[in-house]
Amino acid sequence: MANPIIKIKRGSTTPASLVAGELAIDLTNKNLFVGKADGSVLAIGGEGTFATKAYADSAVSTANSSLTSAIAAEETARIAADTALDGKITTEKNRVDAILSAADADKDTFAEIVALINSVDTTNDTAFAGYVLSNDAALAQEVSDRQDGDSALGSRIDYVESDATALATRVTTAEADIVTNATAITNEASARVSADSALDTRVTALETTIDGGTY
Repeated sequence: MANPIIKIKRGSTTPASLVAGELAIDLTNKNLFVGKADGSVLAIGGEGTFATKAYADSAVSTANSSLTSAIAAEETARIAADTALDGKITTEKNRVDAILSAADADKDTFAEIVALINSVDTTNDTAFAGYVLSNDAALAQEVSDRQDGDSALGSRIDYVESDATALATRVTTAEADIVTNATAITNEASARVSADSALDTRVTALETTIDGGTY
């Protein structure tokens, strides 16, 4: 039996469809495809389907470069932080050394320094404590006095407000009376004018009646 000839379709993109078992190759992207039973296409090999060694080497190289840069940046940040921390530690150490240097030669521990400070000038400490207690009592009395004063002032303010309200009511009533009187005066004046006009008319008529003429 002669060797069968396997024909492979060729193209430059992914084939749209293939019959079951049919092969096709994308010459541009170097991918090999086979048709599935449902007519769909499955990529089974090629540089565009599986990573080549050159591709993997490039990817690893890029990753290593990024990792190296990240490590270098982190190292720089850590060195800067350590330097700053060393400076702060040195500053605090110098402060502690200054405190210890100011003490007597035999007072070389914090516990001894605290004990020394606590044992010095107890008389003044007692006097200061008495002053604090006296000051607290005076402050409490002042607070009490202020509260009583505020309460009394509040009562006086309430009384004044009540009087002010009563006065406002009286003023409102007086204003209403004034308006009423003004209206009455206006009406009276109008009536007087009308009466005077009527009287003038009657006087004129009477004068005409009794006028005997000239001679």
